Amino acid sequence: MKSDILYSADDVRVLPGDRVQFKKWFRTVPATVVFVPGLSKPHRDFPQNEVKEVGIRSEDGKVYGIVVYPESSRLRENVQFIERGEEIAIPDSIDDPFVEND
Repeated sequence: MKSDILYSADDVRVLPGDRVQFKKWFRTVPATVVFVPGLSKPHRDFPQNEVKEVGIRSEDGKVYGIVVYPESSRLRENVQFIERGEEIAIPDSIDDPFVEND
């Protein structure tokens, strides 16, 4: 199965395990993609509905939900692809996923 979600800057598909960085409050945060709708095992904190979210986990263990633009199936430009990596497990329950939605 292929992901139809792309990074904003190019035509690279978003896959579990991808190493990325994103901007959060004037900081660049390194992270790993842990959930991709349609590719990852369903997860209760990322419901399958009309609003798609990609889950990324920062190096400090926090998991963030990044909204996918529905008209383009792309992530926001503040999420940058670095390299492919190994898939890591997402916890069964996330205390408080933060959703980027501006």
